[in-house]
Amino acid sequence: MRHYPPAVLVHVPECVEGAALPAVMASVLETGFYSHRFHFCFAEAGYDLATITAACVIRDGIVPMVTVERLDYRPHRYVPSDDQSADALHARCRVCYGTHGEDKPTHPVVGSESTSP
Repeated sequence: MRHYPPAVLVHVPECVEGAALPAVMASVLETGFYSHRFHFCFAEAGYDLATITAACVIRDGIVPMVTVERLDYRPHRYVPSDDQSADALHARCRVCYGTHGEDKPTHPVVGSESTSP
C-alpha cells in the first residue's frame, strides 16, 4: 500500500504551453506517472478528454511522445474521489489527483477483515 504523487499535466509535443518541456515516450505515462491529467491541447487535436487514457494514447499511437508538466498544487484539503487503485492507501484527491492524508488505508486490505461489530 502506498501514496501516489499529485498529477502531472500531459501535453502533445506541439502544444505551445508544453513546448519548452522535454519530450518523453508516451509509454512513460503508465509506468512513471500513475497520476496524470491531459491538457486541453489533446481536445484541440480532436481527442475526447472525457475518454482519453494513457492506455489509449499508447495503444492507438495517438502521439508517440508527450511532454509532462509538474504542477504546483497549493496546500489544500484532501477531497476524496471515487477512483482508488488497488495498491493506494486512499482514493485520489479531486483537487490534485494524488493520494495523500493519513497512512491508514481507506479501503479494506485483503485478509484484514474484522469480525467485531
